[in-house]
Amino acid sequence: PDSIGNLKDVIALYLDENKFTGQIPTTMGDMTSLIDLRLRINNLSGSIPTELGKLNNLETIYLDTNAKISGPIPVELSNLKKLSELHMYEMDLNGSLPEELALLDGLIYLYLDNNELTGQIPEDWGQMGNLEQLFLTGNNLNGPLPESIRGLKSLEML
Repeated sequence: PDSIGNLKDVIALYLDENKFTGQIPTTMGDMTSLIDLRLRINNLSGSIPTELGKLNNLETIYLDTNAKISGPIPVELSNLKKLSELHMYEMDLNGSLPEELALLDGLIYLYLDNNELTGQIPEDWGQMGNLEQLFLTGNNLNGPLPESIRGLKSLEML
């Protein structure tokens, strides 16, 4: 419900593996103390609210395995400078990979596999120097692997 945004002191929201339906409330962007957001394995639909980009303390996002969440990856997520884990796989995300995610230099785990993403891997993603795992399989990506990605010293799994 929209009233979830009133929970301004909550630091962790674990609502995994339920049967929640409907859209992610835009008012979640008001949960300014939130560090860990987990909504994985539900029946959520709609797009990812751009308002999540206002959650400056957020370190982890698990939205995966919500097959009815569609639309592009919001560029506003690049505002989340503390983000270390972004799990958005097995969804119906489409559009290109946002170059702006390169601003997340603290990102360690980026899972975007099994979506409908298109285009090329942005060259700027090679700036994510702490990235250890990048999963992009099961999309409609094309083009060469950027040279900058090959230079990521921390990258263990691609």
